[in-house]
Amino acid sequence: VSNNERRRAEMLTRVKGLEELAALDRMSQDSDYVALFFTWTAPQQYHAWLETGRRNRKWNGASPRETQHYFTRTFKNFSTALTRRDIHIFGMHITESHHDGTPHWHGILFVRREQESTLRDVFEMYANAENCSA
Repeated sequence: VSNNERRRAEMLTRVKGLEELAALDRMSQDSDYVALFFTWTAPQQYHAWLETGRRNRKWNGASPRETQHYFTRTFKNFSTALTRRDIHIFGMHITESHHDGTPHWHGILFVRREQESTLRDVFEMYANAENCSA
């Protein structure tokens, strides 16, 4: 079994567990959750190379580790903003690399259906915050 096959199997097992957790909570609290999938790419200045193969003149010199730190810091702030709005989520993410080695996230978040719109708005605000200042 290759590492990629094993990682995929482990990820699917975790997703299945999250789905079961959402179903249990739904039964116990009579509330339903929605699953939101996302792909989150770092702002342009974190990419050393453009998709065209040219060097990115706006690159800030960040390493993949520094870019991962950007994601974790921003996600922590996003989670805090949700907690202030009394929105509680659960889910998971995986990290993959772009063609230039820059990490990006794929994930799934579970949230109560009535809070979905707010979650989307807050996620978009935090995911795009640094893009706006670049």
